[in-house]
Amino acid sequence: AMLAEIRARGVDVGTLDDVGREVARSQPVVDEVLREAGAAVGRALAAAAMAVNPASIVIGGEITGIAPAIVEHIASTLRYELSCVAEAMPTVKASDRPDFAGAIGAIAALFRESPVLAAYPAATGAIQQPTTTRSSL
Repeated sequence: AMLAEIRARGVDVGTLDDVGREVARSQPVVDEVLREAGAAVGRALAAAAMAVNPASIVIGGEITGIAPAIVEHIASTLRYELSCVAEAMPTVKASDRPDFAGAIGAIAALFRESPVLAAYPAATGAIQQPTTTRSSL
Protein backbone atom coordinates (compact mmCIF):
# COMPACT_ATOMS: atom_id res chain seq x y z
CA ALA A 1 0.00 0.00 0.00
CA MET A 2 2.88 2.37 0.75
CA LEU A 3 4.46 1.78 -2.66
CA ALA A 4 1.17 2.53 -4.37
CA GLU A 5 0.66 5.70 -2.31
CA ILE A 6 4.18 6.92 -3.02
CA ARG A 7 3.66 6.29 -6.75
CA ALA A 8 0.25 8.01 -6.64
CA ARG A 9 1.99 11.08 -5.24
CA GLY A 10 4.37 11.20 -8.18
CA VAL A 11 7.52 9.44 -7.03
CA ASP A 12 8.80 6.66 -9.30
CA VAL A 13 9.24 3.64 -7.01
CA GLY A 14 8.61 0.05 -7.92
CA THR A 15 10.27 -1.84 -5.10
CA LEU A 16 11.22 -1.37 -1.47
CA ASP A 17 14.81 -0.91 -2.67
CA ASP A 18 13.59 2.11 -4.62
CA VAL A 19 11.93 3.40 -1.46
CA GLY A 20 15.22 2.89 0.38
CA ARG A 21 17.01 4.93 -2.26
CA GLU A 22 14.49 7.75 -1.85
CA VAL A 23 14.71 7.56 1.94
CA ALA A 24 18.50 7.95 1.68
CA ARG A 25 17.91 11.06 -0.45
CA SER A 26 15.39 12.39 2.12
CA GLN A 27 12.73 12.59 -0.59
CA PRO A 28 9.96 14.67 1.07
CA VAL A 29 7.00 12.78 -0.43
CA VAL A 30 8.41 9.43 0.67
CA ASP A 31 9.11 10.83 4.15
CA GLU A 32 5.52 12.10 4.34
CA VAL A 33 4.02 8.74 3.30
CA LEU A 34 6.21 6.91 5.83
CA ARG A 35 5.17 9.37 8.54
CA GLU A 36 1.48 8.85 7.69
CA ALA A 37 1.86 5.07 7.58
CA GLY A 38 3.71 5.10 10.91
CA ALA A 39 0.98 7.23 12.45
CA ALA A 40 -1.74 4.87 11.19
CA VAL A 41 0.08 1.81 12.54
CA GLY A 42 0.76 3.64 15.81
CA ARG A 43 -2.93 4.44 16.28
CA ALA A 44 -3.93 0.83 15.62
CA LEU A 45 -1.28 -0.48 18.01
CA ALA A 46 -2.35 2.02 20.67
CA ALA A 47 -5.88 0.65 20.53
CA ALA A 48 -4.54 -2.90 20.85
CA ALA A 49 -2.17 -1.85 23.66
CA MET A 50 -5.09 -0.47 25.63
CA ALA A 51 -6.70 -3.90 25.48
CA VAL A 52 -3.72 -6.19 26.12
CA ASN A 53 -1.20 -3.89 27.87
CA PRO A 54 2.02 -5.31 26.37
CA ALA A 55 5.39 -4.47 27.88
CA SER A 56 6.92 -4.15 24.42
CA ILE A 57 5.93 -4.04 20.78
CA VAL A 58 8.27 -5.31 18.09
CA ILE A 59 7.82 -4.00 14.56
CA GLY A 60 8.89 -6.43 11.86
CA GLY A 61 9.15 -6.48 8.14
CA GLU A 62 11.60 -5.38 5.52
CA ILE A 63 10.49 -1.74 5.73
CA THR A 64 12.04 -1.35 9.19
CA GLY A 65 15.48 -1.97 7.72
CA ILE A 66 14.90 0.18 4.67
CA ALA A 67 13.23 3.08 6.49
CA PRO A 68 14.04 2.81 10.21
CA ALA A 69 12.33 6.14 10.86
CA ILE A 70 8.96 4.42 10.43
CA VAL A 71 9.53 2.70 13.78
CA GLU A 72 10.03 6.10 15.44
CA HIS A 73 6.86 7.41 13.73
CA ILE A 74 4.97 4.42 15.13
CA ALA A 75 6.49 4.91 18.60
CA SER A 76 5.78 8.64 18.74
CA THR A 77 2.14 8.13 17.73
CA LEU A 78 1.83 5.38 20.32
CA ARG A 79 3.30 7.69 23.00
CA TYR A 80 0.80 10.39 22.08
CA GLU A 81 -2.20 8.06 21.97
CA LEU A 82 -1.31 6.44 25.31
CA SER A 83 -0.17 9.63 27.05
CA CYS A 84 -3.25 9.59 29.28
CA VAL A 85 -2.19 6.20 30.69
CA ALA A 86 1.58 6.50 31.01
CA GLU A 87 1.86 3.22 32.91
CA ALA A 88 0.56 1.43 29.81
CA MET A 89 3.43 2.69 27.62
CA PRO A 90 5.17 -0.25 25.94
CA THR A 91 8.64 -0.01 24.49
CA VAL A 92 8.70 -0.05 20.70
CA LYS A 93 11.57 -1.40 18.64
CA ALA A 94 12.36 -2.89 15.27
CA SER A 95 12.75 -6.64 15.10
CA ASP A 96 16.25 -7.97 14.68
CA ARG A 97 14.88 -11.33 13.56
CA PRO A 98 14.27 -12.57 10.04
CA ASP A 99 10.95 -11.96 8.31
CA PHE A 100 9.61 -15.36 9.36
CA ALA A 101 9.93 -14.52 13.08
CA GLY A 102 6.18 -13.91 13.29
CA ALA A 103 5.54 -17.49 12.23
CA ILE A 104 7.99 -18.72 14.85
CA GLY A 105 6.18 -16.65 17.49
CA ALA A 106 2.84 -18.11 16.44
CA ILE A 107 4.21 -21.64 16.73
CA ALA A 108 5.69 -20.85 20.16
CA ALA A 109 2.32 -19.50 21.26
CA LEU A 110 0.61 -22.63 19.96
CA PHE A 111 2.78 -24.78 22.20
CA ARG A 112 2.53 -22.29 25.09
CA GLU A 113 6.23 -21.56 24.89
CA SER A 114 5.61 -17.84 24.58
CA PRO A 115 6.29 -15.73 27.68
CA VAL A 116 3.01 -13.99 26.91
CA LEU A 117 1.03 -17.22 27.27
CA ALA A 118 3.15 -19.08 29.81
CA ALA A 119 1.00 -18.01 32.76
CA TYR A 120 -2.29 -19.06 31.18
CA PRO A 121 -3.71 -22.33 32.47
CA ALA A 122 -3.97 -25.24 30.11
CA ALA A 123 -7.38 -26.25 28.84
CA THR A 124 -9.15 -28.31 31.48
CA GLY A 125 -12.26 -29.35 29.68
CA ALA A 126 -14.36 -27.28 32.09
CA ILE A 127 -16.44 -26.10 29.18
CA GLN A 128 -18.39 -29.00 27.80
CA GLN A 129 -20.80 -29.28 24.97
CA PRO A 130 -24.38 -29.69 26.15
CA THR A 131 -25.87 -33.06 25.45
CA THR A 132 -28.90 -33.02 23.22
CA THR A 133 -31.65 -35.52 22.82
CA ARG A 134 -33.92 -35.88 19.88
CA SER A 135 -37.59 -36.19 20.26
CA SER A 136 -39.35 -39.13 18.65
CA LEU A 137 -42.23 -37.32 17.09
